[in-house]
Amino acid sequence: MVEPQQTSSTSTHTDAAAPSFPDDNTSPDSTTPNDTVGSSLSSQRTDASDGTSDTNQSAIIAFAASIIWFFGLGSLAALFYGTKARSEIAASRGTQTGEGLATAGIFLGWIGVGITVLLLIAWATGYPN
Repeated sequence: MVEPQQTSSTSTHTDAAAPSFPDDNTSPDSTTPNDTVGSSLSSQRTDASDGTSDTNQSAIIAFAASIIWFFGLGSLAALFYGTKARSEIAASRGTQTGEGLATAGIFLGWIGVGITVLLLIAWATGYPN
């Protein structure tokens, strides 16, 4: 049976070397003016802790409703939720995204309303006859 060999290393490396700091003799734990500016800016933001932005749920609903359409009801929901999402995104101060989805929902919602109106006019006048 072969036994594993144990290796012994004699290291001359010492971990006692002190880290070097800038000329103003500050340590990493001390507060500099730049640290206070960064901390005050970061305290003003209400982002998620990982720094990512969340997509506004009303914007997603607006876009989905505008695609579904369902005899104009989806278009009305798209207009409502798209307008709501745009105001929520503007009020979030950069913590929410989805303005493009909200705008697309509003745009497609108005197209759906137009198509619904045209279909109602065609139906009322008996267009195919």
